Amino acid sequence: MEAQIEDVRLGRDRVLDVARAAPEPEPKIEPAQNPPALLSDLTGKWTGTLEYRDYQTDGRVTLPTLMHGTRAPDGASINLRFTYDDGPGKTVYGGFRLAIDTQEAIASKADDDGQPDLYRVIGDLKAAGPGPKTLVLWGRGTENGQAVDVRETLTVSANTYDLLRETRPKGQGVFQFRHAYHFTREEKR
Repeated sequence: MEAQIEDVRLGRDRVLDVARAAPEPEPKIEPAQNPPALLSDLTGKWTGTLEYRDYQTDGRVTLPTLMHGTRAPDGASINLRFTYDDGPGKTVYGGFRLAIDTQEAIASKADDDGQPDLYRVIGDLKAAGPGPKTLVLWGRGTENGQAVDVRETLTVSANTYDLLRETRPKGQGVFQFRHAYHFTREEKR
């Protein structure tokens, strides 16, 4: 009772304080009803490489990589699964689900841990046909335990897929190479 009287005297509302301190809910995007053609172009089996900047040496490493793109059960997003050959007897697997809301120009990438990263999409979301389609995803992420700005450039054609990821410390400096994928479709369209 003493604490409640003191709260009233000081104009403090503990319930409101708790509500204000709670983290904001993660915005969730629903997959678009009419996803961009770029997502359909990513289906199938692909062969290529992952080149990445090593955190410890700052050197670049290239790994042979396979990618398999399948439409997700929702029909409006795509699952991209990767198999990396990281040396004799060492195979690494990973992947993510990509959804793009064409009306809001927002992309969501959810890694295997299920946490989605949201990106603003720059580019022609209505592009169709066999020619290359390029989108730039701009957002925030974490790299080596630090908050970073992220810029990903995706270029997809009927038989090639390139993704360049660049990062920089949050709000400062120039973007630096983080990793790049280069793929060719196994069965040409």
